Amino acid sequence: MPKKILIMEDEKILQGLLKDKLIKDGYNVMAVDNGEEGMEILHEYAPDLILLDMMMPKMDGFAVLEKMQAEDLIRSFPIIVISNSGQPVEIDKALAMGIKDYIVKVDFDPAEVMEKVNTFFANTQAVTGEQGEAKQEAENASLGGQKEPETGNSGVKILLVEDDDFLRGICELKLRKEGFNVAISADGSDALENIRKENFDLILLDVVLPGMDGFEILENIKKDPSRARIPVIMLTNMGQESEVKRGFTLGAEDYIIKAHFTAGEIVEKIKVIIARKNIGGDKTA
Repeated sequence: MPKKILIMEDEKILQGLLKDKLIKDGYNVMAVDNGEEGMEILHEYAPDLILLDMMMPKMDGFAVLEKMQAEDLIRSFPIIVISNSGQPVEIDKALAMGIKDYIVKVDFDPAEVMEKVNTFFANTQAVTGEQGEAKQEAENASLGGQKEPETGNSGVKILLVEDDDFLRGICELKLRKEGFNVAISADGSDALENIRKENFDLILLDVVLPGMDGFEILENIKKDPSRARIPVIMLTNMGQESEVKRGFTLGAEDYIIKAHFTAGEIVEKIKVIIARKNIGGDKTA
């Protein structure tokens, strides 16, 4: 039987990324967007692990922890806390209440959460069958087997155009960890200004942006002979066939549906395009 994980997380993009990734790794997953609902289904669902956001409506993470502690449930339902705050006082308080681990959102991508989850089950000898490979990876990581950040990408300049602060943050962090030179824009006009000033090697472009959407930006890029060569990867929440077709017709290199990819997987897709187009080395603006 696959292990059951309950996600209590109100950020829909993060919730979707985690849920899809966990299901792909063979876990049985249920997700809710507030602590009150999570507590209502806790006994019936009986999760083997809880991923608990600290900032939620109706009942926040500490309220959930206090209720579970009062009912002596924390030992029965192990918890990994996910929070926007990295304050030592908050971390110490949560750890003192009996949680298994603590992750600060700005310091991780969903792939790293998977590592924490797999390590937890590996340490409790709970990972079997299809999750055996994930167990081995987690054990290797715990022994210091994690890969060092790559530095061979430092000559590659990427523009990340995304208005969602959280998604932009984790993508930027992951790209910088991989050694890429990254510029960011949160809206269309700023993106076009960046594109006019810099000679980028690749652009990650959100479709839905304030003021000017991604399709209009893409059209502007492809109409400029000096910029038309730049590969553009479109980011979207929808993935409707007509929308995807429009992006490719306008000259997009690839299309990513946000809920289906982690930041780490987006980086791998970038690497494939960079290798295919032989991008790299020093550039002059």
